[in-house]
Amino acid sequence: GQIFRHTFEGLTQELGFGEAGPALAESWELASDLVTWTFNLRKDVKFHNGDPLTAEDVRFSILRLRDSPVGNLKFQVRHIEDVLVIDTNTIRLVTTAPSPTNLIFIDAGRVYSAKQAQQDGERFFEKFIGTGPWKFDDWTPGTKFSWVRNDNWWGEFADGAPTQLEHWPIPEPSTAVAAVLSGGIDIVIRLAKEPAEKINEADGYHSVSTASTAN
Repeated sequence: GQIFRHTFEGLTQELGFGEAGPALAESWELASDLVTWTFNLRKDVKFHNGDPLTAEDVRFSILRLRDSPVGNLKFQVRHIEDVLVIDTNTIRLVTTAPSPTNLIFIDAGRVYSAKQAQQDGERFFEKFIGTGPWKFDDWTPGTKFSWVRNDNWWGEFADGAPTQLEHWPIPEPSTAVAAVLSGGIDIVIRLAKEPAEKINEADGYHSVSTASTAN
C-alpha cells in the first residue's frame, strides 16, 4: 500500500479522522440529488513519463478497480454506479445512493495512465508510472523498492526533502524498531502500541498515531 501511495494519487487524499482534501482534483461539487459528484482536475498534472493527466485516465482507473474480480480496495468504490467524462479536465461520478464517505473512499481509486494500459496490457503495472511525488527507480522483490523525487510534481516538497526514498519490508516489529533506533532506517510504520512505546522512550524519537478508514 505504501508503495502505491508514494507513486500514484487519487482524486482526493485522506487526511485522517474522517476528512479528505484535494489531490488530483482541485475542487468538486455535489449536486442536489446527493449522488452526482463533479470533480475538476488540476490542469498541471503529468504522469512520470510526461503524458498529461486526463479525465479519461480517471474513468479508466476507477472502473478498473470497481470491476476487478480481486483487490482489497475495490469495496471502497463499489458504490460508484457510473463515471462520466465531461471534458479533458472534468469527471463526474454517480453513486448508487447518497455516500457521505465518498470523498474518503475514492482516495483508493489511484489513477493510472489509460494510454499506458492500452499499450502494455496488464503488464503496465510493472512500470509504476503514476503522477505522485516519487518516481519508480528500482525494485528487488522481497527486499527493496526505491524511488527518486519527481521534481515535476504538481505539489510542493518541504524544505530539505530527500531526493531518494527506499522501502524495506521488515515483518518483525522488534527488528524494525531496532533498525530505527540504530539509525539503519528513518521511519517505521504500522506499529502496535508496545513497540511504538519503545520508540517514544528513546531520546530524539517519537511515534505518531492516526485514524484511518483505508488500508
